[in-house]
Formats: sequence, C-alpha cells, structure tokens
Amino acid sequence: SFDLIEKESLFDLSEGKFTVKGVPLFHDVPKNVSFSSFSSICQPSDSNAPPSLLQRVFSLSHKGGFFGFSHETPSDRLMNSLGSFNGKNFLSVFRFKTWWSSQWIGNSGSDLQMETQWILIEIPEIKSYAVIIPIIEKSFRSALHPGSDGHFMICAESGSTKVKALSFNAIAYVHLSDNPYNVMKEAYSAIRVHLNTFRLLEEKALPNIVDKFGWCTWDAFYLSVDP
Repeated sequence: SFDLIEKESLFDLSEGKFTVKGVPLFHDVPKNVSFSSFSSICQPSDSNAPPSLLQRVFSLSHKGGFFGFSHETPSDRLMNSLGSFNGKNFLSVFRFKTWWSSQWIGNSGSDLQMETQWILIEIPEIKSYAVIIPIIEKSFRSALHPGSDGHFMICAESGSTKVKALSFNAIAYVHLSDNPYNVMKEAYSAIRVHLNTFRLLEEKALPNIVDKFGWCTWDAFYLSVDP
C-alpha cells in the first residue's frame, strides 16, 4: 500500500472550454461532454498492476483524466464532438486499413483522419504536450474522427446492434507532460492501470528462446520462416 496524495488537476472543463494550466485547448465543447480526473475514476485497489507501477501512475494522476459523453437515446454506434481547436500543431496515428496504421499531422480538429488512434497536441504557451487516446469502456471501442469547423469527434461502437449504450464516463484518456516522449509512456501506464487488459513491456520477461531464434515480423505473413 502507499499514501495517495491528491494534487490539483491541471485540467478544467467549463463554459464550453477545456483548459490546460489555464490555457484553452478546446473550444465549443458540447454540454453533454464530461471530464473526470484520473483518481476519481480509478482507485489503486481496482488495478492488478504491481505496486511500483501503481505508485508511479498515481503520483502523476493529476496530469491525466478522462472524457465522457452522454446521449438521450441508446445506440450501438455513438458519435460526439469533444470540442474544436485550430492553430495547434498535432501528430497522430490513424488506422487506414484493418491491419495498418500510419502517422498524420495537422493543426485543426478538422485535419484529423478517420479512425485516429491517438493525437499528440503541442501547447507552446506552456511548453507542453497533451495526448488524447480513445480507449475501451464496457463493450465499446472508440476512435477519433474529423469534424467540421475545427471540431474533432469521438466515435464509440460496440459492433453489435444488440449491444447499446447512451453514456460513457471514460471513453478517452488525456495526459499532459512537458516532454513528448515521456507523455506517451506516462499515458499508457495510466491506461494500463485503469483498464487491466494489458501489461507494459517493463512488466514482461523475454523468453530464453529469443537468444537462439528470431525472425522479422514481416515473415509472419508467409507459410515458412527461415531462422
């Protein structure tokens, strides 16, 4: 166990603005969008992560949080704006085929590609970077899509017309750091603690066979492998 010291969140969502350290990041955020701090959604006792990882994640919990949204009618596919932004450089990864992803850059929510898996936005006013990662909630997966007039959308879908929902509390995760490399590791560590559906590389041990045998992953698409 460890002592959880609550630190003030770096984010605020009010009056249609989502701000980071007082700097507006997204405008025109719909009223049906919510933001919750990491510690209000996830508790140490909820996770199967090792103590050292829990300690690290919760010590940085004030740097992250979750977006949610609600609709009036249940559906198996729900689309909702998370707000708009213009004039802010971003790097993203989107899925352009079922099995393939690629990078994409732009400076507006409308510049995103369909099926964006994450977006890293530069915030020069505070010399920091924010990453937004659509995740899984209940039986729904999510992805980011472009909208009009600078808006960017989140699409949550179950893949079955028999599985419907109308609200989400944590369908996308946002994390802030002054280092674009650290922000990814910190964000995925937090998501790992929250979801409990995967382990980080640091938690895994390489099997001894890797010292004797290996192949390029491209060879996995063929019928034979030459060691």
